[in-house]
Amino acid sequence: MKKFLLVLMLMCFFISSIEAQKNEFAGSLYWELNGDVLNISGHGRIPDYEDPWEKHKESIRKVVIENGVTYIGTYTFHDYKNIVSVQIPNSVTSMGSAFTGCSKLTNIVIPNSVTSIDGIAFYECPSLMSIVVPYVAGNSFGQERSSCTLYRTFDGPNQTTYFIVESGQQRGLKNADKWLIPLSNTYSDIVPLVDNYLLIKKNGRCGMITFDGREIVPAELDALEKCGTGFLRFKINGFWGVMNYAGKVIIPTDRGYTKIGDYVSFTKRIPYEMDGYKGECNNLGVQVSKIKVTAPKQTTTTSSSSSSTTSSSTTSSSSSSNKNNSSSGNTTQTIVVEHQHTPQPVQEWQACFGCGGMGTMGCDNCGGSGTKYIGDRLHRCSRCNGQGIIPCNICYGSKGKYITVYR
Repeated sequence: MKKFLLVLMLMCFFISSIEAQKNEFAGSLYWELNGDVLNISGHGRIPDYEDPWEKHKESIRKVVIENGVTYIGTYTFHDYKNIVSVQIPNSVTSMGSAFTGCSKLTNIVIPNSVTSIDGIAFYECPSLMSIVVPYVAGNSFGQERSSCTLYRTFDGPNQTTYFIVESGQQRGLKNADKWLIPLSNTYSDIVPLVDNYLLIKKNGRCGMITFDGREIVPAELDALEKCGTGFLRFKINGFWGVMNYAGKVIIPTDRGYTKIGDYVSFTKRIPYEMDGYKGECNNLGVQVSKIKVTAPKQTTTTSSSSSSTTSSSTTSSSSSSNKNNSSSGNTTQTIVVEHQHTPQPVQEWQACFGCGGMGTMGCDNCGGSGTKYIGDRLHRCSRCNGQGIIPCNICYGSKGKYITVYR
């Protein structure tokens, strides 16, 4: 009996040692099973539709993916109904629909390294209570998330981590310590916008609030977007305008601008388009340039032909309906497209070639160091006052100039 038990123990040890050994797959990845824990290690992507550990499907309860794996493929753990826990490392940057049908999975944290994730990654996971996911990775997962709370993480002011919380139809905002905007049905969405401000949506309209819930712009706009440092473009009744972060309108929508580009801080200009024109406004909203974009002009010419083979073949299909006009020959129409454009004077910014548009250059007295030896002692450079740079001696610090060109 003792010999039998010894042999049985040795066999169990032998089998468990086989189970725990590393198995190579997908080139440079490995998997091993330690009891009910599946470990995946190595470097690279877990391919779509590949799960070489499938024969252990029923016994796997926990999945540990180690640092080095960069992608979790579609259907990697599809219908693994006994998985309750998954660990994902910071090396993972994207995920397919990897966990569909994991009916016992309760919570999962997706690291901030993930920038792309399939929208049905957690489809048919009815036990899932919470998902923590980077904001850029997606907004919702599957049709069965009604009882699951979604925490979308992002870095806000002072590099503090914030959570946009979605629970059913309720939305809220919190940090690690407290609720900043309590869960409620007030907003249909809360979205990071710029700096200390959040885009809010209510009844299909857009507005802006601070992180403590103070309303800057009421939710009455068709659209609200960032358009360069310090400015936001907004849309009302099909036309665009520009405001600053304080909600002050710089360019009103009644000008009829149909498109507004990003503010260019270097030239302090905001490009726009309207009714066949393109132009620019300065950072105060004053229009500083405007040119007409001429549309192609179309003219119609008529030609007659009775002997050309090409013309007869082209018009033969219509000859039966124009029997009364046979004496006048076949008639074809040709559309001639003419592009007409009269050059218009435009003020164009030209960066200084000496400083490359910087407005400054290295001090030639101290070689850009800000200090200079006089005798055996180190002194602050008197020309640049220790700054190491001086105004450009070509543009004298203006960075360039506007020149008139004809376009």
